[in-house]
Amino acid sequence: MAALPLLLFMFAVMEASLLMYDYYMVSYAAANGARWAMVHGSTSGATASSSDVQSYVLTLVNGMDSANLTVTPTWSSAKEIPGSTVTVAVSYNHSFPPPFSKLGAITLSSSAASVITY
Repeated sequence: MAALPLLLFMFAVMEASLLMYDYYMVSYAAANGARWAMVHGSTSGATASSSDVQSYVLTLVNGMDSANLTVTPTWSSAKEIPGSTVTVAVSYNHSFPPPFSKLGAITLSSSAASVITY
């Protein structure tokens, strides 16, 4: 009788750990995406576009379903000019496996901003 609640508790702990890992990866991807866009400004010789930032961020997220990941880079003023700010927002829909699938999906999101230097 004690085995079922114990197994359910163990699966809940594992799923909570996966949820924390996904949130860490979303935060990591946003921060590094903003850093990458910051150093790829108009004077760097390799200007970053929105699709370049999205492609870079997708290479950072390991073990996550990229179909559930949304990357939105925005620039504060004229694109890629040194002194303007780039903000990268990343969101991920984390869905729970059975027996927790009734909880639905949780949207994890993070954003990071950097001032373009090059």
